[in-house]
Amino acid sequence: MRLADRPYDPAIAGVVSTDPTLIMGQSDVPEGIPVALAGVVPVNVTLEGGPIAVDDPLTSSSTPGRAMRADRPGPTIGKAMEPFDGSHGWAGTIRLLVAPAACVPVTAAGSTEDLAGQVASLAAAVEELRAENRRLTREVAALRPAAARGAFSSIRRPVPEAATVPGQK
Repeated sequence: MRLADRPYDPAIAGVVSTDPTLIMGQSDVPEGIPVALAGVVPVNVTLEGGPIAVDDPLTSSSTPGRAMRADRPGPTIGKAMEPFDGSHGWAGTIRLLVAPAACVPVTAAGSTEDLAGQVASLAAAVEELRAENRRLTREVAALRPAAARGAFSSIRRPVPEAATVPGQK
């Protein structure tokens, strides 16, 4: 077991507990270090991912043993129960609701405005594809009567030349 020391560390499993209420499976505690997998625990944080608001998902940071706000999809350790704005320094301690998971935060694209813009852009692209589909459907429908009359039977397709293997006839 080691302290996480890189942002969005895929190996994060929980939070080292300094004062566990209940330890289950004491023989399973690696190196005698209890790891909180559920509940509300204090967690060391840093501003590396920006200011932390209540309910922000937290993940590992580049500072060993400190969490940061998760602002993109990736592994998380839980949700902040308190804000942290760094008004008393770049690092501190807040309460965390432990819930290890893979997270896709609402702000994954940067902000809700960015997401709204992306949704509008995708809606416009879908409408363009629908218009193109309608145009092609009309063209195919216009060709059906001619095909029924055999109008395309005189079209000849080129016959490919026979391939030969070197040394064989």
